[in-house]
Amino acid sequence: YEGSPIAGTPVLDLACGQCSYCGSCARACPTGALDLQLGRQVQTRVQIEESCQARQGFYCLLCEDACPQQAIKATADGINVNMDACNGCGACGLACLHGSITLIRQPGSR
Repeated sequence: YEGSPIAGTPVLDLACGQCSYCGSCARACPTGALDLQLGRQVQTRVQIEESCQARQGFYCLLCEDACPQQAIKATADGINVNMDACNGCGACGLACLHGSITLIRQPGSR
């Protein structure tokens, strides 16, 4: 993140696994930058790219099946995401074999 506005600040990177909100990262953080008292405040949400198989009319339920919040639904029109139900855990992105799901900063978050 060198040269970016977030250089030197903690960043949640869900590329290696989803967040289960267990608090291990906050307990392991040597600087105290992660605070369990603030609760589950992941500031990212799902963005499904055009390369999504369901958006292209193919049968695929990988992200829907992986979503613990049931925020993703495959329909005849493609994929619908309920952003109010999405908690930004990243499970859907890990399940997508095509790399069509990314997590983006939630509008209005700092």
